[in-house]
Amino acid sequence: MYRHDRAGRVGGGVLALVSKQFNSYRLVLPNQFLLVEVECYELVTYFSTYRFIIAYRPPDFNAIGRDYAKRLHDCLRYLCHTHHTVTIVGDINLQNANWTDAEAPDDNIHSLFLKFCSDYGFKQYVTQPQRDSLVLHLVLCNNQYVVSKLEVD
Repeated sequence: MYRHDRAGRVGGGVLALVSKQFNSYRLVLPNQFLLVEVECYELVTYFSTYRFIIAYRPPDFNAIGRDYAKRLHDCLRYLCHTHHTVTIVGDINLQNANWTDAEAPDDNIHSLFLKFCSDYGFKQYVTQPQRDSLVLHLVLCNNQYVVSKLEVD
């Protein structure tokens, strides 16, 4: 179990459960990212190493939301600076993102995240809405051969 509890209050945070049959280890984030709800671990196989990032972004679109989006962006850039395959999962709360056409409002939240995805070669695999008509939960991967099928249940 790898977890990053929400700082400064009870409840919240992100969690990854990894079977003990896999060889995995947690990546420790620098102190500058302690307030960002991100957990990262690597899974090592005989053939390759895979990096998994679990992230949460609160649904704020004000100055606080823009500041958090920038800190999350910087953290993800730091973690994605690797040659390993990276998969990012989480609730990023980008309800105005059009993942099919890679379009979003230029609000320093949506646009920042979509540019990050483009810069690092991530494809978004969740196509079905989870809440009303919104796709809020993401599965992103920078290797097209890793994710072959994804179902929303």
